Amino acid sequence: MKEARLSILKQIADGKLSADEGQKLLDELEYEARKDRFSNINSGDFGKVSLHSFDQLSANLAAAVKPEFLQALREIIVEDGMSYTELKGLVLKNVDSAFVKDLAKCNYKNLSDDDLYSFIIHGVHPDYITQLQKRGYKDIENSQLIKMGIHCVSTDYIDNIVKLGYKDLNPNKLVEMRIHDVTPDYISAFKELDLLYSINEMIKFRKLDLEASYLKELTGLGYEMPKANTILELLKHNISIDFIKSILKLYPERIPLGQIVKMKIQGINGSFVKEMDSQGYGHLSANRLIEFKIHNVQPSYVKSLENLGLGNLSANQIIESKIHGLTPEFIIETRSYGFDPSLSEFISMKIHGIHLEEISQYKKLGLEIKTLNELIELKIHNVLPDFIDEIQSLGFKDITLKELLEFKIHDVSSKFIQQIFSIGLQQISPSHLVQFRIHGVNADFINQLIEKGMKTLIPEKIVQAKIHGVLNFFD
Repeated sequence: MKEARLSILKQIADGKLSADEGQKLLDELEYEARKDRFSNINSGDFGKVSLHSFDQLSANLAAAVKPEFLQALREIIVEDGMSYTELKGLVLKNVDSAFVKDLAKCNYKNLSDDDLYSFIIHGVHPDYITQLQKRGYKDIENSQLIKMGIHCVSTDYIDNIVKLGYKDLNPNKLVEMRIHDVTPDYISAFKELDLLYSINEMIKFRKLDLEASYLKELTGLGYEMPKANTILELLKHNISIDFIKSILKLYPERIPLGQIVKMKIQGINGSFVKEMDSQGYGHLSANRLIEFKIHNVQPSYVKSLENLGLGNLSANQIIESKIHGLTPEFIIETRSYGFDPSLSEFISMKIHGIHLEEISQYKKLGLEIKTLNELIELKIHNVLPDFIDEIQSLGFKDITLKELLEFKIHDVSSKFIQQIFSIGLQQISPSHLVQFRIHGVNADFINQLIEKGMKTLIPEKIVQAKIHGVLNFFD
């Protein structure tokens, strides 16, 4: 700290710093030193008190003990050394009674040893408390006063903050401001730009290292002064003025800052825009580019589609292709089976989860898939190879694609067929089974007909009996 102070004083002497600038730096240095000075005490460090640390504590100790006692303490530390615990004990035994009485006049009576010692070493003295009370800060809890002392919430600091338009700040907020170094000078820099943000916003700005110069440059680019939330988004995503400039060079229109934030989040930069331009998509809006990035549409993807004959696609078509997982490999594989779908057919295949290896499985079962629409329809109605194999194993070796689809649509399952077979209708056709399902004919109904006297089981007559409610005539 000594070297730093000497450096500041030399710069003042050489005219490199004004007196006010130099004093500001010295105050900041003292503030940092003050925090360091009490770090051992606050953390419960019971090591030896160095002479340097004691000299820094002396100013606060001097207000509570006799000068001769303070000198004696210094001599002991120099000659024999002393722990922080010993220092605390000696100070508490020798506190000037006038100091304690003055604290009592301020309504701080019967303090515990810990609180009294903290008041002393952190500068929470009667005159400080009196000045706080004059400013309306009454009945502050002991622990809060100690925090104010630790973080150098001086009355001068409070007065300067009030002059800047921030009144009635509670002790907690003042401490938070000091912790995050929200100084009057920091606030003044914003006021010079006619900006007045809330204290909470100023604290957030400080946490994210915002300087007023950033906002000045932002308005220099033609933007109106953004709201605090927009500024915080810019800072959170580390959006520099240079990044904004690089985006603005690519677009003649003024892109809203909210869109620039989204572009940064999605990793859109100048090189990405130029690559998309090389693929014929330089006309895209910022919003469209953001969509591309959200769905991971890279220039290489667009190029690969073009190489496979799918060029001149609209932005919507490219995004839709990516969303549904249309890959160059899938396109090549589909064509290897002899199909040459349009883009919309490719997308439909992906939507319905078409697996091209199923074509071979269908072929083994004797079903020739001639068009993609047939393949898609099979998939839509869940006519899978396993289902076909079950149906064929029940004797329907020559069943057609259309009949299989009708089976699925009308829920003609292998279980249903077996129930019909168990009654004796083993030579029934697929169309009759579908008619049974459509009209609600099941094994129970047929058994009832048999019980009522029907001897010849003809599918058409069974269906007619169901349609006309024949069983009702027997009731």
